[in-house]
Amino acid sequence: MGHINLRKSNLSGTNLSGTDLSGADLNEANLTKTNLSAANLQGANLQDANLSGANLSGANLKEANLSNTDLSNTDLSNTNLSGANLLGANLLGANLQEANLIKSNLKNVQINEHTLIDDKWLLVWQIVNNVKAPSESFPQEDGQNQGLTQTDLSRANLSGANLKGANLSGHNLIATNLSGNNLIAANLRDANLRDANLSNTILSGADLNNTNLRGADLSGADLSNTSLRNVQIDERTVIDQKWRTVWEIVNKGAKDQDLSNLDLSGACLDHVNLQCSNLSETNLTGVSLIGADLSGSDLSNTNLNWANLNEAKLLSANLSEANLLNTNLISAHLDNSDLSNANLSNANLSKATLNGSNLSNAILWRSNLEEANLQNANLKKADLIGAYLVQTNLCGADLSGAKLSKADLSDAQIDENTKFQEL
Repeated sequence: MGHINLRKSNLSGTNLSGTDLSGADLNEANLTKTNLSAANLQGANLQDANLSGANLSGANLKEANLSNTDLSNTDLSNTNLSGANLLGANLLGANLQEANLIKSNLKNVQINEHTLIDDKWLLVWQIVNNVKAPSESFPQEDGQNQGLTQTDLSRANLSGANLKGANLSGHNLIATNLSGNNLIAANLRDANLRDANLSNTILSGADLNNTNLRGADLSGADLSNTSLRNVQIDERTVIDQKWRTVWEIVNKGAKDQDLSNLDLSGACLDHVNLQCSNLSETNLTGVSLIGADLSGSDLSNTNLNWANLNEAKLLSANLSEANLLNTNLISAHLDNSDLSNANLSNANLSKATLNGSNLSNAILWRSNLEEANLQNANLKKADLIGAYLVQTNLCGADLSGAKLSKADLSDAQIDENTKFQEL
């Protein structure tokens, strides 16, 4: 069935058992006591709909939008709710026995002691909402749910759950099965995950500070944008070589190390000491190097596309022919660095210092150089088309043969030693 529009329709009490309503728009529809058993509602929009008392047993609601939907006293037994968005849904008194809730969003879902839900998904609901089970927390004398603090979740099966942003700080997760979980931006600080199964989990942006991962299985896990500083691992920890290398760099330092030709894309290397290291032809796409010290390092032919080098030290670094497209270099220290033939298109170099740097033949197309210090810099034949050079210090800079069409040089500082002549 094509995507049909049934917004705000009144289908209360209708028998739609086995009907194909995949992708249908049922936003704000009245479906109270409707028979939708075994119906196909995959990808349907049921946001704000009223399904109170409806029969959805055996229905396919995979990836359906059920945010703020009234599902009170609804029969959802054996229903496929994998990947469904249940944000803020009312499940008071609903029957979810043997329902598939893999990767579903249970944030702010309302349940009570009459809600029938398998133990695994009740536990996931507790974690995501940081509350105790309904039988323990409804009602509270003060009307508030008590937080789930340092709970023992060891050996629990939480595979396939959506725990995005969940607070698991300090929890006991020894030997817990978290395989295939969405743990984006989750707080796992001080958690004990010894021997836990974290295979194929998404841990992007998670807080792992002082987390115990000794003996844990992290094979196939996504640790991009995640700081591995102070994370505890050992020889039993199963982790992809890329992330083990990142862990070693962050926790042991990499000064004077040969890291050339490695794939470190997406790694968090903030404030790491990488002085005089060889990073030539290394893939650093999307890497966070905030405040890192790369002074004297070889970054020639390195891919730094979309990398964050805010306030990084790159004094006398070799960045010749490097890809710095869309790179954040705000307030970076690049004095006397070699950026010849580098691609800095759309890069943000505002307030960066490039005193005496070599930018000959560099591509600076539409780059932001506002208030940057380019004093005595070599910009011969540089492509500065559309560049933003407002209040940039160009005293003593050599722009011979540079392309400056559509560049904004408002209030730029120049002196008698600044060269603009054609070659």
